[in-house]
Amino acid sequence: MKDLKSIFKKEKASPSKSARSGFRKFAEGLDVWPGSGRYRLLQFFVEKKRASEIDSKVLIQRTNNFSDEQLRILKLLCKKDGFSVRTILDSVKSIKTFGLKRLLTLRAFVDLEGVRPDSLHQFLRTNLPLGDQKTKGHEAWEKELKEKMMNHGQMTVFYNICNRVPGVTPKTAISAIPKIRLLKPQHAQIINHFLKEDSSFNDKPIKNNNIVGLIGLWLRIPEIDNKGRFKLLIKRLSRKPDKQKKDFLFIIHSLKTELEKEKRNAFENILFSIRNLLD
Repeated sequence: MKDLKSIFKKEKASPSKSARSGFRKFAEGLDVWPGSGRYRLLQFFVEKKRASEIDSKVLIQRTNNFSDEQLRILKLLCKKDGFSVRTILDSVKSIKTFGLKRLLTLRAFVDLEGVRPDSLHQFLRTNLPLGDQKTKGHEAWEKELKEKMMNHGQMTVFYNICNRVPGVTPKTAISAIPKIRLLKPQHAQIINHFLKEDSSFNDKPIKNNNIVGLIGLWLRIPEIDNKGRFKLLIKRLSRKPDKQKKDFLFIIHSLKTELEKEKRNAFENILFSIRNLLD
Protein backbone atom coordinates (compact mmCIF):
# COMPACT_ATOMS: atom_id res chain seq x y z
CA MET A 1 0.00 0.00 0.00
CA LYS A 2 1.89 3.04 -1.21
CA ASP A 3 -0.82 5.66 -1.00
CA LEU A 4 -3.58 5.82 1.60
CA LYS A 5 -5.50 8.50 -0.26
CA SER A 6 -7.29 5.84 -2.28
CA ILE A 7 -8.55 4.16 0.89
CA PHE A 8 -11.07 6.86 1.63
CA LYS A 9 -12.51 7.52 -1.80
CA LYS A 10 -16.06 7.94 -0.63
CA GLU A 11 -19.20 6.42 -1.99
CA LYS A 12 -21.85 9.00 -1.15
CA ALA A 13 -21.50 9.70 2.58
CA SER A 14 -19.39 6.82 3.83
CA PRO A 15 -16.30 4.82 2.83
CA SER A 16 -16.80 1.45 1.19
CA LYS A 17 -16.45 -1.81 3.10
CA SER A 18 -13.25 -2.67 1.24
CA ALA A 19 -11.80 0.75 2.08
CA ARG A 20 -12.51 0.26 5.77
CA SER A 21 -10.96 -3.19 5.63
CA GLY A 22 -7.85 -1.84 3.91
CA PHE A 23 -7.43 0.89 6.49
CA ARG A 24 -7.90 -1.54 9.35
CA LYS A 25 -5.15 -3.81 8.04
CA PHE A 26 -2.82 -0.84 7.63
CA ALA A 27 -3.53 0.39 11.19
CA GLU A 28 -3.08 -3.06 12.72
CA GLY A 29 0.27 -3.29 10.93
CA LEU A 30 1.30 -0.26 12.99
CA ASP A 31 0.06 -1.92 16.18
CA VAL A 32 -2.91 0.44 16.29
CA TRP A 33 -6.14 -1.36 17.01
CA PRO A 34 -9.82 -0.52 16.33
CA GLY A 35 -11.52 1.26 19.23
CA SER A 36 -8.33 2.89 20.51
CA GLY A 37 -7.73 6.65 20.57
CA ARG A 38 -4.83 6.40 18.14
CA TYR A 39 -6.94 4.36 15.71
CA ARG A 40 -9.62 7.07 15.65
CA LEU A 41 -6.98 9.77 15.27
CA LEU A 42 -5.30 7.94 12.40
CA GLN A 43 -8.68 7.45 10.76
CA PHE A 44 -9.38 11.18 10.90
CA PHE A 45 -5.85 12.05 9.76
CA VAL A 46 -6.19 9.89 6.65
CA GLU A 47 -9.82 10.67 5.91
CA LYS A 48 -9.82 14.43 6.53
CA LYS A 49 -6.28 15.31 5.44
CA ARG A 50 -5.66 12.56 2.87
CA ALA A 51 -2.38 11.71 4.59
CA SER A 52 0.11 9.41 2.88
CA GLU A 53 1.37 6.14 4.31
CA ILE A 54 4.66 7.75 5.36
CA ASP A 55 2.95 10.67 7.11
CA SER A 56 0.56 8.28 8.87
CA LYS A 57 3.47 6.25 10.21
CA VAL A 58 5.17 9.42 11.44
CA LEU A 59 1.99 10.45 13.26
CA ILE A 60 1.72 7.10 15.01
CA GLN A 61 5.39 7.17 16.03
CA ARG A 62 5.15 10.70 17.41
CA THR A 63 1.97 10.02 19.39
CA ASN A 64 3.30 7.00 21.22
CA ASN A 65 2.26 7.21 24.90
CA PHE A 66 -0.10 10.12 24.22
CA SER A 67 -3.06 10.40 26.59
CA ASP A 68 -6.63 10.19 25.29
CA GLU A 69 -7.04 13.95 25.76
CA GLN A 70 -3.89 14.71 23.76
CA LEU A 71 -5.19 12.46 20.99
CA ARG A 72 -8.58 14.22 21.06
CA ILE A 73 -6.86 17.60 20.61
CA LEU A 74 -5.03 16.31 17.52
CA LYS A 75 -8.30 14.89 16.24
CA LEU A 76 -9.88 18.34 16.59
CA LEU A 77 -7.03 19.83 14.54
CA CYS A 78 -7.70 17.26 11.82
CA LYS A 79 -11.25 18.63 11.57
CA LYS A 80 -10.08 22.20 10.98
CA ASP A 81 -9.70 23.36 7.38
CA GLY A 82 -6.62 25.50 7.99
CA PHE A 83 -4.47 22.63 9.22
CA SER A 84 -2.46 20.56 6.75
CA VAL A 85 -0.71 17.23 7.23
CA ARG A 86 2.55 19.08 7.89
CA THR A 87 1.15 21.55 10.44
CA ILE A 88 -0.57 18.74 12.33
CA LEU A 89 2.64 16.73 12.49
CA ASP A 90 4.56 19.82 13.60
CA SER A 91 2.06 20.47 16.41
CA VAL A 92 2.57 17.02 17.98
CA LYS A 93 5.83 18.00 19.70
CA SER A 94 4.32 21.18 21.15
CA ILE A 95 1.29 19.29 22.48
CA LYS A 96 3.62 16.80 24.13
CA THR A 97 5.72 19.62 25.64
CA PHE A 98 2.56 21.35 26.87
CA GLY A 99 2.15 18.55 29.40
CA LEU A 100 -0.91 16.83 30.81
CA LYS A 101 -1.75 19.18 33.69
CA ARG A 102 -2.54 22.15 31.43
CA LEU A 103 -4.44 20.38 28.65
CA LEU A 104 -7.67 22.01 29.82
CA THR A 105 -6.54 25.36 28.42
CA LEU A 106 -5.19 23.88 25.18
CA ARG A 107 -8.42 21.98 24.57
CA ALA A 108 -10.48 25.11 25.25
CA PHE A 109 -8.39 27.12 22.79
CA VAL A 110 -8.44 24.50 20.03
CA ASP A 111 -12.24 24.30 20.37
CA LEU A 112 -12.58 27.99 19.41
CA GLU A 113 -13.81 28.87 15.95
CA GLY A 114 -11.18 30.46 13.73
CA VAL A 115 -8.13 28.70 15.19
CA ARG A 116 -5.48 28.37 12.50
CA PRO A 117 -1.83 27.22 12.57
CA ASP A 118 -0.56 30.77 13.19
CA SER A 119 -2.92 31.39 16.13
CA LEU A 120 -2.13 27.97 17.63
CA HIS A 121 1.58 28.78 17.30
CA GLN A 122 1.03 32.10 19.07
CA PHE A 123 -0.96 30.41 21.85
CA LEU A 124 1.80 27.86 22.39
CA ARG A 125 4.48 30.59 22.44
CA THR A 126 2.44 32.43 25.08
CA ASN A 127 2.32 29.33 27.27
CA LEU A 128 5.66 27.64 26.62
CA PRO A 129 9.27 28.85 27.01
CA LEU A 130 10.78 30.38 23.89
CA GLY A 131 13.56 28.34 22.31
CA ASP A 132 14.63 24.74 22.68
CA GLN A 133 15.29 23.27 26.12
CA LYS A 134 18.72 21.98 25.09
CA THR A 135 19.97 25.32 23.77
CA LYS A 136 18.27 27.41 26.46
CA GLY A 137 19.45 25.28 29.36
CA HIS A 138 17.28 23.15 31.62
CA GLU A 139 17.14 25.55 34.58
CA ALA A 140 16.35 28.63 32.47
CA TRP A 141 13.75 26.68 30.49
CA GLU A 142 12.04 25.38 33.65
CA LYS A 143 12.06 28.85 35.20
CA GLU A 144 10.34 30.40 32.17
CA LEU A 145 7.86 27.51 32.05
CA LYS A 146 6.95 28.11 35.70
CA GLU A 147 6.47 31.83 35.05
CA LYS A 148 4.07 31.09 32.21
CA MET A 149 2.03 28.47 34.03
CA MET A 150 -1.45 29.19 35.35
CA ASN A 151 -2.76 27.60 38.52
CA HIS A 152 -5.92 25.48 38.47
CA GLY A 153 -8.29 28.36 39.20
CA GLN A 154 -6.73 30.53 36.50
CA MET A 155 -6.86 27.68 33.97
CA THR A 156 -10.55 27.25 34.74
CA VAL A 157 -11.10 30.97 34.15
CA PHE A 158 -9.49 30.64 30.71
CA TYR A 159 -11.58 27.57 29.94
CA ASN A 160 -14.80 29.33 30.98
CA ILE A 161 -13.97 32.42 28.94
CA CYS A 162 -13.49 30.27 25.85
CA ASN A 163 -16.69 28.30 26.49
CA ARG A 164 -19.07 30.81 28.04
CA VAL A 165 -18.30 34.23 26.59
CA PRO A 166 -20.10 34.65 23.27
CA GLY A 167 -17.95 35.16 20.19
CA VAL A 168 -14.53 34.89 21.81
CA THR A 169 -11.84 34.83 19.12
CA PRO A 170 -8.42 33.17 19.30
CA LYS A 171 -6.82 36.64 19.39
CA THR A 172 -8.88 37.69 22.42
CA ALA A 173 -8.23 34.41 24.22
CA ILE A 174 -4.48 34.81 23.78
CA SER A 175 -4.50 38.45 24.89
CA ALA A 176 -6.39 37.48 28.06
CA ILE A 177 -3.74 35.01 29.23
CA PRO A 178 -1.23 37.49 30.79
CA LYS A 179 -4.02 39.09 32.85
CA ILE A 180 -5.50 35.73 33.88
CA ARG A 181 -2.08 34.70 35.23
CA LEU A 182 -2.28 37.65 37.66
CA LEU A 183 -5.73 36.81 39.03
CA LYS A 184 -5.88 36.21 42.78
CA PRO A 185 -7.48 32.92 43.94
CA GLN A 186 -10.66 34.53 45.32
CA HIS A 187 -11.24 36.53 42.15
CA ALA A 188 -10.72 33.47 39.96
CA GLN A 189 -13.25 31.62 42.12
CA ILE A 190 -15.83 34.40 41.74
CA ILE A 191 -15.39 34.54 37.96
CA ASN A 192 -15.64 30.77 37.61
CA HIS A 193 -18.73 30.66 39.81
CA PHE A 194 -20.70 33.51 38.26
CA LEU A 195 -19.55 33.88 34.64
CA LYS A 196 -22.33 32.65 32.33
CA GLU A 197 -23.16 33.00 28.65
CA ASP A 198 -25.57 35.85 29.46
CA SER A 199 -23.45 37.65 32.07
CA SER A 200 -23.23 41.44 31.91
CA PHE A 201 -21.45 44.45 33.32
CA ASN A 202 -24.29 46.75 34.33
CA ASP A 203 -26.39 46.77 31.15
CA LYS A 204 -23.63 45.68 28.74
CA PRO A 205 -23.37 41.99 27.82
CA ILE A 206 -19.93 40.47 28.43
CA LYS A 207 -18.59 39.56 25.00
CA ASN A 208 -15.42 39.24 22.99
CA ASN A 209 -14.80 43.00 22.95
CA ASN A 210 -14.87 43.58 26.73
CA ILE A 211 -13.88 40.35 28.50
CA VAL A 212 -10.17 41.27 28.67
CA GLY A 213 -11.07 44.64 30.21
CA LEU A 214 -13.24 42.89 32.81
CA ILE A 215 -10.35 40.63 33.83
CA GLY A 216 -8.17 43.75 34.16
CA LEU A 217 -10.64 45.29 36.63
CA TRP A 218 -10.15 42.40 39.06
CA LEU A 219 -6.41 43.01 39.18
CA ARG A 220 -6.99 46.32 40.99
CA ILE A 221 -9.10 44.76 43.76
CA PRO A 222 -7.60 43.15 46.89
CA GLU A 223 -8.80 39.89 48.42
CA ILE A 224 -10.85 39.53 51.60
CA ASP A 225 -8.54 38.48 54.44
CA ASN A 226 -11.20 36.57 56.35
CA LYS A 227 -11.91 33.36 54.41
CA GLY A 228 -15.14 32.78 56.30
CA ARG A 229 -16.39 36.25 55.29
CA PHE A 230 -15.50 35.46 51.67
CA LYS A 231 -17.42 32.17 51.72
CA LEU A 232 -20.47 33.94 53.14
CA LEU A 233 -20.25 36.54 50.37
CA ILE A 234 -20.31 33.79 47.72
CA LYS A 235 -23.37 32.23 49.39
CA ARG A 236 -25.19 35.56 49.59
CA LEU A 237 -24.45 36.39 45.96
CA SER A 238 -25.58 32.91 44.87
CA ARG A 239 -29.00 33.54 46.43
CA LYS A 240 -29.51 36.82 44.59
CA PRO A 241 -31.88 37.03 41.61
CA ASP A 242 -30.35 36.07 38.25
CA LYS A 243 -30.21 39.66 37.07
CA GLN A 244 -27.96 40.64 40.00
CA LYS A 245 -25.72 37.58 40.26
CA LYS A 246 -25.04 37.71 36.51
CA ASP A 247 -24.11 41.41 36.70
CA PHE A 248 -20.39 41.75 37.40
CA LEU A 249 -20.74 45.42 38.31
CA PHE A 250 -23.06 44.32 41.13
CA ILE A 251 -20.67 41.52 42.12
CA ILE A 252 -17.64 43.83 42.23
CA HIS A 253 -19.61 46.44 44.21
CA SER A 254 -20.66 43.73 46.70
CA LEU A 255 -17.04 42.61 47.08
CA LYS A 256 -15.83 46.17 47.66
CA THR A 257 -18.54 46.65 50.30
CA GLU A 258 -17.26 43.58 52.16
CA LEU A 259 -13.70 44.87 51.95
CA GLU A 260 -14.78 48.19 53.48
CA LYS A 261 -16.60 46.36 56.31
CA GLU A 262 -13.50 44.28 56.96
CA LYS A 263 -11.33 47.40 57.19
CA ARG A 264 -13.78 49.07 59.60
CA ASN A 265 -13.90 45.96 61.79
CA ALA A 266 -10.11 45.75 61.80
CA PHE A 267 -9.85 49.43 62.81
CA GLU A 268 -12.44 48.98 65.56
CA ASN A 269 -10.54 45.96 66.88
CA ILE A 270 -7.34 48.04 67.02
CA LEU A 271 -9.12 50.82 68.97
CA PHE A 272 -10.58 48.24 71.34
CA SER A 273 -7.12 46.77 71.98
CA ILE A 274 -5.65 50.23 72.64
CA ARG A 275 -8.42 51.03 75.16
CA ASN A 276 -7.75 47.76 76.96
CA LEU A 277 -4.05 48.61 77.21
CA LEU A 278 -4.83 52.07 78.61
CA ASP A 279 -7.36 50.88 81.17
